[in-house]
Amino acid sequence: MPLLWDIVMAVVTGFSMSSLKPVLHNFLGLNISDKILFIIGLAFTQLVIVTISVWCWVDVDSNWLMLYLADPAILGTSVQFIYAMFPFYYGIAYVLNAKLIAANKGRYSYLFVSTIWLALTAWFTIIDPNHAFITLFKDNPTYGPQLIWYLQKYPSGNALWFFPLDYRQFFTTFFILVAVFLGLHESLAFNFARTDFLKDAPRQPPSRILRFMTELMFDISNRMMIHTAKRDYRLRQFVKSFKATIQHSTKDGLIERFMVFDGKGGIIYGKGRAAIDEKDTSYGAVVYRSVRDLFIFIATWGDVLEGMLEHRFELRGNLSVLYKAQALSNYVNPTKKLIEGSRLPIIDEKKPDE
Repeated sequence: MPLLWDIVMAVVTGFSMSSLKPVLHNFLGLNISDKILFIIGLAFTQLVIVTISVWCWVDVDSNWLMLYLADPAILGTSVQFIYAMFPFYYGIAYVLNAKLIAANKGRYSYLFVSTIWLALTAWFTIIDPNHAFITLFKDNPTYGPQLIWYLQKYPSGNALWFFPLDYRQFFTTFFILVAVFLGLHESLAFNFARTDFLKDAPRQPPSRILRFMTELMFDISNRMMIHTAKRDYRLRQFVKSFKATIQHSTKDGLIERFMVFDGKGGIIYGKGRAAIDEKDTSYGAVVYRSVRDLFIFIATWGDVLEGMLEHRFELRGNLSVLYKAQALSNYVNPTKKLIEGSRLPIIDEKKPDE
């Protein structure tokens, strides 16, 4: 693959990461700063570039090199300089697309650059097969030109000294990874362009992935609280005198969980709806507007008051029971204020005359 392919890949990554911010904000309600997204994308870009650089330096085919169309020996040390510029390519793309998004002109930008990258790959694969990464050993008199997925003759031994892969497995794996990588970017770009995330959040039903992640995170959080109650004596003492039934559910009924405190230290956690009369004074329910709101509540270490102010859910039943349950959950789901407060020094009591 030519060096141009790698440069375009860094540019596409910059556009994808900057396009991700309005998606996370309007689709999930997460306000992630540009700095965090930029650093995550930069680390990912460098990892992919290093991986490609290492994998492409297979000293068996002169055509399978980082620059592909040129011998690296011709450029000498400038090869390292060119690859050291990849954070610059990524950064320029990220800033450019962020400005387009701020000006409400970035809806189709990611799809545009991703399609260019796909077309460039198709050109070097179909139109110009002599320079395509699907043709191997083109100038090798021993093995002859062969398609990457139909290798019959190749050197013995492992392609990489640190990983047990023969050359056939090595090249086939690389081809599959490139195809998946291209397809993933193109599909994401198409979905970003199809939905205008620069406007109001979409109200379509939650995806299976979002529902699965929400259920998984919610179950882990609650089971952590139960586990902590068995080990932390302060929490255990509180639970021993706490008798309540807490019902968590989404308004559409897609996710339903309940937790029962028997007042003797025992805790039961299960799926579905608890069999109890809502008029019971030990009953409390949290009804979330949607699966998406429940996901945001968990992912942002939310607390009951904050969630009510953001209208993510409504409380029913005994509010005292619900606030006590929230106090228990703060042991494993601390908010920033609680964490900072726990670090305050303890002030010793002193006599007035001291």
